[in-house]
Amino acid sequence: MIILHSRMLLFTLISLSTMTLAAEPIQSQNDFGIAIRDRSTSPYIVLVTTVDDRTGESRTGCTEAHFLLGAIILEKLDGYGKNNSENIIKTEKAQQIALENSSHVFHFSRQDALDNLPIKYQEACDMIKRGMRVRISDITGTTLVEGK
Repeated sequence: MIILHSRMLLFTLISLSTMTLAAEPIQSQNDFGIAIRDRSTSPYIVLVTTVDDRTGESRTGCTEAHFLLGAIILEKLDGYGKNNSENIIKTEKAQQIALENSSHVFHFSRQDALDNLPIKYQEACDMIKRGMRVRISDITGTTLVEGK
């Protein structure tokens, strides 16, 4: 009887921890899409989870949208091309890959792709979790908030 209750308690705790992870706030798909499609010199910040498939280690945080696209190009599209037109095509493919991923969880196994994803901008992350869009000013490097 005690063993059954212990197993039931363990199952309940595991279920609750899974529900907590699933309820973790993510950036809306609309705001994520705006960030991924933007090509200005004032990049948007995206809230993502990255998984190192070699170790299973995951990190959730914020990075610049173009850094995510660069990591996808390195991981899935064999790196950058030799000319601008090839890189435009690869960037468009990377955008498509990012936009098709509604969970915003991205798996990487190449170190150069992971190195391309600095997780920073904690204050920006907090704003994104509250439903705002955040970008980096192209002149001062400060964060700019776009309200809803």
